[in-house]
Amino acid sequence: MGLNLEGKSCIVTGASAGIGLAIAVELAREGARVVLAARRPGPLEEAAELVRSAGTSDAIAVPADTSDHESVGHLVATTVERFGTVDVLVNNAAVGGGRARPAEATAVNLSAVAEDFAEKVLGYLRCAQAVAPHMITQRFGRIINIAGTAARTTGVVSSSIRQASVSALSKNLADELGPFGITTTTLHPGPTRTARVDERIRADDALRQKLEAESSLGRIVEPEEVGWVVAFLASPKSVAINGETITCGGGMRGFIDY
Repeated sequence: MGLNLEGKSCIVTGASAGIGLAIAVELAREGARVVLAARRPGPLEEAAELVRSAGTSDAIAVPADTSDHESVGHLVATTVERFGTVDVLVNNAAVGGGRARPAEATAVNLSAVAEDFAEKVLGYLRCAQAVAPHMITQRFGRIINIAGTAARTTGVVSSSIRQASVSALSKNLADELGPFGITTTTLHPGPTRTARVDERIRADDALRQKLEAESSLGRIVEPEEVGWVVAFLASPKSVAINGETITCGGGMRGFIDY
């Protein structure tokens, strides 16, 4: 089944490495024009070159800080100037696992929690606000918010709060923007074999076994497998899915979500 993503203009934030880069690569392979955004210009340009080699010459790097209103405005303006509009926004920019430690709610640093929330939830909202007028005008758009399975578990309070908040944000956007042909979804990746995770599990075999045992697949999901899911959600053919939260970690063993 073709996804009809050829020529679609896609912004992926947090795209210099890990899941964000894998998403950008997969969108490019489907023929989309991809704008990669992240804070560090050097790694970002390297990522853009990888995306160009994967499937499309229409991939550009735009350094951006999603916590800054002017920076996000520049990101969207650059995208529109280069490609004419914005069809897809993939919100992914955030520090993995968050900054707040320790995990306990009674001891967690509130300033760190606030920073985690502002970066991820408000950053995602800021980007959505910036692209919405363009999507409304063309009466088409896809907003995909990357969160995480901590939204459905306790023990890491800051991460749980911000990931669950992303789902609430997505549903509000879905109800508001749906009549304009714009869908918004949340994706909860589980443990994924990014370079950072791979380094940790190579040094800690017990951690590797724990993460593998938590998945119904019995293994850790690969970044490109998350990218496949995002590519479908970005496509016109995903229109029946709106405001929903989808987990893609190979199945969380023992959990029943309904």
